[in-house]
Amino acid sequence: MTRLEKLSVWITSLLVGVTGIVYGWMKYLTASSDPFSAINHPLQPLFLKLHILVAPLFLVAIGMIAVRHIWRHFRSGTRRSRRSGITTASSLVPMVATGYLIQVVIGQSLLLAMVISHVALGLLYLVGIALHQWMIARSASHPVSGSPRARHPGALEDPRARRRRRRSEGAGRPGASSGERRRSPIS
Repeated sequence: MTRLEKLSVWITSLLVGVTGIVYGWMKYLTASSDPFSAINHPLQPLFLKLHILVAPLFLVAIGMIAVRHIWRHFRSGTRRSRRSGITTASSLVPMVATGYLIQVVIGQSLLLAMVISHVALGLLYLVGIALHQWMIARSASHPVSGSPRARHPGALEDPRARRRRRRSEGAGRPGASSGERRRSPIS
């Protein structure tokens, strides 16, 4: 992951998590002094709007890492932090779906089920991504012997960066820097 991708995921995860937790606290854990008010706290509408505004940015950040990080590590069978990564990634689709369904569901019992699911999946995601990062930091100093990174340090390197590195390493060989193919001695 690039630094931009990592920062985007972390910042939007933090923002969507904080706005969601604060909104949930205001809506479900505080009581209004006015029994006829639908709003329990004066800032409740603001935090709901912030949560809804930050959520698409969060989805863009996740989309930035979906192919180059999530799918590539899943497909390659990378062992390092695999369980926490799969748990975190698998919570994303139902969390997003329940978030959108909360906005359109009319029935009270179905709405309550969507809210509970969304909160539980959101908390699972937040704990999962924190655990995933912790496990990555922990395993960076102790690589797993079967992991691609332990066998070959460049195994998880971005293919474009690998090509650039190989080109620059081969600059001293005849024909390597000009883009010509090496001819075999047989032909």
